[in-house]
Amino acid sequence: MLKNNGFFIPFCTFSEAKGMIINMKELLSTVTTKGQVTIPVEIRRLLGIVTHDKVAFILDDDQVRLARKGNVVDRTAGIFKTSKLPLTAEELRETAERTIAADVVERMGG
Repeated sequence: MLKNNGFFIPFCTFSEAKGMIINMKELLSTVTTKGQVTIPVEIRRLLGIVTHDKVAFILDDDQVRLARKGNVVDRTAGIFKTSKLPLTAEELRETAERTIAADVVERMGG
């Protein structure tokens, strides 16, 4: 193993599960008193992790793998599909006014 500027860099390893030789690099981070760690920028770039993304820690025997789970916008985009066109700002305002007026009439007992 080669130590370079605080990073341990094994040259390569054999993955029995995948049956091939893969390049590996070990990047270190420190756990804070709150149990937080910083994901090194190289890993964030490789996995496409950006601010507010969810990440999963996958326990695999005595090792932990990190996987990007995306953000709430990516996970929910397009789940409420409709064939209707979106309302204009004017239509939204009119709908809100009608709803508020109906609520006021109902509260007044009419």
